[in-house]
Amino acid sequence: VTLGEEGRQRVEGAISGGLTDTVSGRLSGVYNESDGLIDNRIGSDLMAQDDYSVRGQMLFQPSDTLDVLVKGLYANEDSARGGYSHRVGFDGVFAKDPEATDFFGYNSGGDPFKGSYDFDGYKEVDLSALTVNVDWDLGNFTLISVTNYQDIEHKYGEDSDASPNDVYNYEADDDVDQISQEFRLSWDGDRSRSVVGFYYMDIDATYDTFQSGEIFFGPGFIYELSADQDTETFALFGQTEIDLTGTLTLTLGARLNRDEKDYTFSELGVKLYSNDFSDDDWAGTVQLDYRPNDDWLWYVGVNRGIKSGGFNMPLGPPVDFNTFPYDGETLYAYEGGFKSTLWDTTRFNASIFYYDYEDYQAYTFDGFVPLLFNANAETLGAEIELITNPIAGLEIMLGAGWIDGDVDDLPSSISASGKEDPVLAPELSFNGLVRYSWDAFGGSLAVQSDYSWKDDHKFNLAVTPVIEEESYGILNALVSYTSSSETWYVSVFVKNLTDEEYRSYAFDTTTFFGATEDVPGPERWFGANLRLNW
Repeated sequence: VTLGEEGRQRVEGAISGGLTDTVSGRLSGVYNESDGLIDNRIGSDLMAQDDYSVRGQMLFQPSDTLDVLVKGLYANEDSARGGYSHRVGFDGVFAKDPEATDFFGYNSGGDPFKGSYDFDGYKEVDLSALTVNVDWDLGNFTLISVTNYQDIEHKYGEDSDASPNDVYNYEADDDVDQISQEFRLSWDGDRSRSVVGFYYMDIDATYDTFQSGEIFFGPGFIYELSADQDTETFALFGQTEIDLTGTLTLTLGARLNRDEKDYTFSELGVKLYSNDFSDDDWAGTVQLDYRPNDDWLWYVGVNRGIKSGGFNMPLGPPVDFNTFPYDGETLYAYEGGFKSTLWDTTRFNASIFYYDYEDYQAYTFDGFVPLLFNANAETLGAEIELITNPIAGLEIMLGAGWIDGDVDDLPSSISASGKEDPVLAPELSFNGLVRYSWDAFGGSLAVQSDYSWKDDHKFNLAVTPVIEEESYGILNALVSYTSSSETWYVSVFVKNLTDEEYRSYAFDTTTFFGATEDVPGPERWFGANLRLNW
């Protein structure tokens, strides 16, 4: 059980065990709720949660060589997760006058967690899934089959202008059916471990959007757009690990992939665009692992990754049908590094990588209209991680990352220079955790603090000042008690201890509304956890 401010409630539980000598089961569930992080002065609060899910699992073991695991999942949500804070700005720049209003005479008052919204946002999800895993030991080989079916119904609505005026409201209604089948055959040689397999997936999906607003569309008018897309994926894959020596291992892998997509786009029930394509490509990996002793692992490798092409779904009348399709993406990833145990109490890991993209699937937002297109990109980066227990009860974890990336060959409508930094990619990042525990009250007490920091970054390739976010750090703290038998666990915590104000995302809609759509990060909040095991 987790309880916190703003009506946060989360209850999670599970029970499992043997039913017969050859059958066991597990039933688990979770319920999650909150009142809403954004206070709506004239309607329902926003960024609220109300969802639950249950999962049942049955494991059948009719013999020592056969396991059959059947998993069923149902999830339901009826929330108001959508919600933006309102900040006045014009032509991509925030207004300097705190009393300035948007194009329709509104000013929220400057508090990102309070506003007036005439349209009640909502999010409704109904998801059912069934998975069957079969693991069959054939002696020298093991055959694994994974069958999965999912049915997803998703509805979402938001007040996109984030104001009390009936300017622009967005709603989406998606219906997705998916089935997939995978077969894997694995075996071990004297100095090798190998697997080959086949994968198939079929997705039938319908995506509908409904746009309204008296100012943009007129009283009572709903602008409806629809896209139907059928996707089939076929893949053959294999991988082998070969011990070249007692300390050197070579990994080789490959995947042959074929995607077929049929797409249709309609406006107000009239078909405007239809297209289909098939995409054949391959992915592969080559990696060397060197283990001179039990304390060190050195590795170097290159991977060729792929991402299939697809079709855009605009939110307005298409100006150019050539902007609908986009090509598949290819990534050549080069990485090297090491994992080490320096002492019995300390581990240190480091890596450096270079990513070279061809037909990089870049995206940008023209206000609130998403557009995915092909460009080129490259990224150079490095990561380090330190985990140490210098004294009994004390654990310290530190991590840092550095990224230097560029997205190239951008159209002039997005970037005058044709080159921009990647979206949501701060040059520097840092995370750390310190935890100290000691025996007390017949059990164990612990205090913990963790911190994460991100450098300056941006939310869109088309850069304007309103979608640039300054660096910020988030500090959390926790005090906990665990009983000696680990039957009871209780903790109190605070998230965002310093009450840092930041945005997790933002859209530049200043040319449409005279204001931005900002997604504020949660402000400081307190809570408690209680867990019981028996």
